[in-house]
Amino acid sequence: MIKELIKLANHLDSKGFVKEADYLDNIIGEAVLSADANGSAGIAAEIEAGLIDDKAEQFVYFLKSLESPQERPSGFKKGSLKKEKIGKSCCWCDKHTLVGVEHIIPRSAGGPPVEKWNLTWACYPCNHLRGPSIGLPPRGREILDGWLTAEFDKITIPSTQELKIYLSQAEDSYL
Repeated sequence: MIKELIKLANHLDSKGFVKEADYLDNIIGEAVLSADANGSAGIAAEIEAGLIDDKAEQFVYFLKSLESPQERPSGFKKGSLKKEKIGKSCCWCDKHTLVGVEHIIPRSAGGPPVEKWNLTWACYPCNHLRGPSIGLPPRGREILDGWLTAEFDKITIPSTQELKIYLSQAEDSYL
């Protein structure tokens, strides 16, 4: 059921129904939190039980359930987020410096360009060095101390190709 709701939220986002998709994402998040509060391990339990067996699907589902310790970017439009980025820290290295929008799943891997669950803040060195890769930025592990680095340690990261295939199929399923 959750898988279908995630696909529907992705479809709504891709068609420009951002408020509706965000509302549905909140419902999904509440369901996950409710499952956690009722003693189940939530996403981890569903993955282990084989309810979510595709590595790319697991990754997207995991990212959608993450709560950021700071407000995520409201979108991705060059120059429109100047006030939002003040006081933010990098999701990878946790440095309080000049940050910009980071696509957790890069657009080149089929990542949605404006969905909030796929956006976070990253400093220029981390964002630039990570480039189109899916994993952590290639910086020393002792530097990578941000909230998203810690979350990435908890899940298997799929390949770019696996994500492209999954995201294109998830979008096509509602056409």
